[in-house]
Amino acid sequence: MQRQLGGLDEYIGHAMKTWQVPGLAIGIVKDGRIVMAEGFGVRELGAPAPVDCHTTFAIGSNSKAFTAFALGLLVDAGKLDWDDRMTQWLKDFKLNDPEATREARIRDLLTHRTGVCDGGFLEYRSGHSRADIIHKLRYLAPRHAFRSRFCYSDILYMTAGEIIPAATGESWSDFVERRIFEPLGMQHTHALIADRDFDHAATPHAWVGGAIEKLEWYDDHNCAPAGGVNASVEDMVHWLMMLLDDGAYRGNRLASPEIVQTMRTPQIDVPDDSWEGRIFNSFNPHMQNLGYGLALFTAHYRGEPAAWHYGQTDGMQSALGMLPGRRLGVVVLSNLEWNWLPLALMYRVFDADLGARPTDWSEKIRHRWEKLRMEERRRRQSVAASGDSGKPPSLPLDAYAGRYSDPLCGEAVVTLEDGKLVLTRGLYVGDVRPFERDTFRVEWRYRYLGDAYAEFTFGSTCHIDTLTLSGVGTYSRE
Repeated sequence: MQRQLGGLDEYIGHAMKTWQVPGLAIGIVKDGRIVMAEGFGVRELGAPAPVDCHTTFAIGSNSKAFTAFALGLLVDAGKLDWDDRMTQWLKDFKLNDPEATREARIRDLLTHRTGVCDGGFLEYRSGHSRADIIHKLRYLAPRHAFRSRFCYSDILYMTAGEIIPAATGESWSDFVERRIFEPLGMQHTHALIADRDFDHAATPHAWVGGAIEKLEWYDDHNCAPAGGVNASVEDMVHWLMMLLDDGAYRGNRLASPEIVQTMRTPQIDVPDDSWEGRIFNSFNPHMQNLGYGLALFTAHYRGEPAAWHYGQTDGMQSALGMLPGRRLGVVVLSNLEWNWLPLALMYRVFDADLGARPTDWSEKIRHRWEKLRMEERRRRQSVAASGDSGKPPSLPLDAYAGRYSDPLCGEAVVTLEDGKLVLTRGLYVGDVRPFERDTFRVEWRYRYLGDAYAEFTFGSTCHIDTLTLSGVGTYSRE
């Protein structure tokens, strides 16, 4: 394997410069041995501390596999079954569709096939607890019929994770750390961002206003079972070794082979016209028959069964992939979000093991991603150009101030401060600028979050009746 990977260090260094990734760590496992666990670059832009194998990163949605595996441990113990009804375990579980509420099983949530898609506004910086989010599921309209289509949802993964305390009396984070991290010797890995290893942590980075800026670590405690794990590459290779050995690790069995095999067995197809289908099918033509198991995407890579996932959170991006039949695994962690170098390196390692001619996947994916981003920028510019006519608001600014609420969206508060409007929703605070009559542009003070639009409408009394916030929903005035 070392021979096939010749030149990988130089390739990583060049690709990091192209993507402008400050720091990255990669781990490779083959035939039960750690082939590589190495860091590149720096933990923080402009600071000297290097990334090494112990540097911790947020792994985003690669956390989901820990939740699925933890539930699998309870399946092994006979405490639950993948096809138990959700209502058997969570009494407040209720979806918008009564049939889906009755029939939804644990497996449905773990395979993203409930018809309910991500409602990011429910968890991201919302201030809602896990119990709040689960209660609000009843107000979230499904996008597809139950079990008819793959549709990604962090909040339903979090909901599945809450079965663990219901079944054991132990929190999701405590259970995962005790039953998975400790037996695998994952000493620098934590289930919650707040508990991260501060002495070894990388700093998140993102493109903000045309430049790379350092971000604050985002504490997603309310959705941690879907994306809260932070880990080092040294620890993640032990996780890979166990998965590739079908639940065994250095002579000790954590789970039955059936659990790991179920995780990487396709449960539903990922449609070509879904976001995931469009992105991943266009990145690499050799990744075919895209599906989803339990917390793992499935595919055939150059004809070889593959299981993999990506992870993205504020300022961090990761990829984890396996060719189980070849006992090969790779994990890549990085501290710049929306860079697809981790996925490109996964493909590079796959190709090396399969004896395929080296392909510059980094450059191919970068060109494709830049094209998609340019299309999105043009769309946003078109939306902005369609308004901004200079027409002033139809009412004095204080008429827009007030409390607005919705059972699903929660609460938004508009205040008048020093003659200007300010909007607060959860942990978001934004300055509200006139845009087009009764539509305003909301400039979030944490500039990483970008902008939004707030549209106010009138009721029969000619007073402001509702507030519609782009990307969230419509609130009624209290």
